[in-house]
Amino acid sequence: MSTVIYPGSFNPWTIGHHDILKRTLQVFDKVLVVIATNPDKLVNKDKIKWVLAPLEQHFNGHVEVTTHEGLISDFKLPIIRGVRSGDWEYEQNIAMWNKELGVETIFMCPNPAIAHINSSALRLLHNNGVDITPFVGLPDIAKRWKVS
Repeated sequence: MSTVIYPGSFNPWTIGHHDILKRTLQVFDKVLVVIATNPDKLVNKDKIKWVLAPLEQHFNGHVEVTTHEGLISDFKLPIIRGVRSGDWEYEQNIAMWNKELGVETIFMCPNPAIAHINSSALRLLHNNGVDITPFVGLPDIAKRWKVS
């Protein structure tokens, strides 16, 4: 079974993340969604794991959601990354470091229709009273995001 890591803070999970996940499952048998520590983004990983739990059932065991402290390269599995045009240099540098650590990174370009959607913007909208439900992956995830 081929497995890939899909790391991020996913705060919140967006329809862009969901699109990358669905497309990844066309290539790999299993995706390990890893809520990782990013010192630039304060996030309660256990809360995000609870919010994303419906992914496991929705994708019938082909997706597992977990948290991780440390380097994503510790998993020794390929890494999938969705990359918008403004993210390229940052992501390329991290991919080169992961390669040094023995792990390949596979980049996926976002669907152009939703490439502008990002977690930072959604947090800002949410914090200002805007309903972000249309931009969050699954209805079950949107419900959990509102509760948390």
